[in-house]
Amino acid sequence: MTQNKIDPFTPPDNGYHECPSPIRHSKLVADWAALQRIFIRPEDDDGKAVIIKYMEQILFGLHEFLNSNVGITEEISLKELTRDYMGTLISPDPEKRLADVISDIIGRIAPRAVNVASPYFVGHMTAAIPFFMVHLKAITAALNQNVIKLETSKVLSVLEKQVLAKIHRIIYNLDDDFYSDHVQSIDTSLGSFTTGGTTANLMALWVARNRFFMAGRDFDGIEAEGMARALGHRGLDRALYLISRSGHFSLKKAGGILGVGNKNVISVDIDSSYKMDVSKLSRMIKSLKGGGGRSENRYYRRCRRGRSHGNRHR
Repeated sequence: MTQNKIDPFTPPDNGYHECPSPIRHSKLVADWAALQRIFIRPEDDDGKAVIIKYMEQILFGLHEFLNSNVGITEEISLKELTRDYMGTLISPDPEKRLADVISDIIGRIAPRAVNVASPYFVGHMTAAIPFFMVHLKAITAALNQNVIKLETSKVLSVLEKQVLAKIHRIIYNLDDDFYSDHVQSIDTSLGSFTTGGTTANLMALWVARNRFFMAGRDFDGIEAEGMARALGHRGLDRALYLISRSGHFSLKKAGGILGVGNKNVISVDIDSSYKMDVSKLSRMIKSLKGGGGRSENRYYRRCRRGRSHGNRHR
């Protein structure tokens, strides 16, 4: 006699579906000993010794540490690797000693990582870091500042505006009065730090879109009213981004996220210096405008930045 299997996505005929019993976990108690172990100091001298052993190697001999514990990377296929990482259950009592966690990372994870600092490594976007970055990251991790608000960062927020002003000056080199007015102004911003190139491209196109579809008479701006209303307010058919053919693929993703549509992120050919070919750009604009009617008023935004891999950054 066989028993019919229950499809968890289809309720039984009686309209009721009995869910399996939840996994019972041990009671979590924030006792003083546990809080000390997590936030103040290692559990015991053994844990402290393991931390000191590996942190000394990393802080004072980074490349030797990588060479001895990573090498280039362990000779194992991705298919074989996946067999060791198939488990999806979480232990009801998932407590693990810090010394064991560190030893596990060094013994099982590090050899299977990629030593991007190795002279034999051939790749892009990631390479060796200066040895002192490990020290600085340890300090910043310990400070744990959050520059989203002053009460969690204070001087870091002030320092951030100064660094942005310095970068702005390297690029635009405006006069002293301009930077005196804006370096610490609470009403203006000379830039913004992001988590990487994709986010930077998204933010740049976001700002460009919002500046073009700014609030005006009987219109509260695209951010408030959306793309359809913004196009209607300006009497446009569609919005376009014109980008370099070598532009990063995140630009098309940004077009989708921002409501322009990735089909409206159009590539322009490049010249022998891998820069956008200005003559071809001009011809493309004329061609796009040549449709007549309201298409002559379409929104054009040229993007020449956005390549985050390879050696040719624009």
